[in-house]
Amino acid sequence: MRLNQSNSKRRQAISLTPLIDVVFILLLFFMLSSSFIPWRQINVSMPTASSQSQTDVMRLEILDNQGHFVSGNKDFFMSDRASLVALVMENPDAVFLIKAKPEIETGILVGLLDQLTLAGAKNVSIAAALKGN
Repeated sequence: MRLNQSNSKRRQAISLTPLIDVVFILLLFFMLSSSFIPWRQINVSMPTASSQSQTDVMRLEILDNQGHFVSGNKDFFMSDRASLVALVMENPDAVFLIKAKPEIETGILVGLLDQLTLAGAKNVSIAAALKGN
């Protein structure tokens, strides 16, 4: 009995299923790892010696991560919009100098910057926190 030993080379089609799976996995990865929140810029003016002598400086110190801050001897909260507007309207041309300790979250600092700007403050600046201060 003779076996059929002819070399019939049939061309096999390449399966595209694994390629499509890889493309979908990459698409899913990039969609989940990308951020769709637009970046925004905050304009912060740095105080200089000449600007401090010409205008008043309102010093604000953030006390905790709940938005509690002090200006002079008065306590304020970031969530109290009416008191922020009243604080800014006392002297709208003043430089509002914000001091934050190293343990204060950046989001609270940026939130106070935004709230002061929305309340009408024209000049907002950040004071550098020194070690031991």
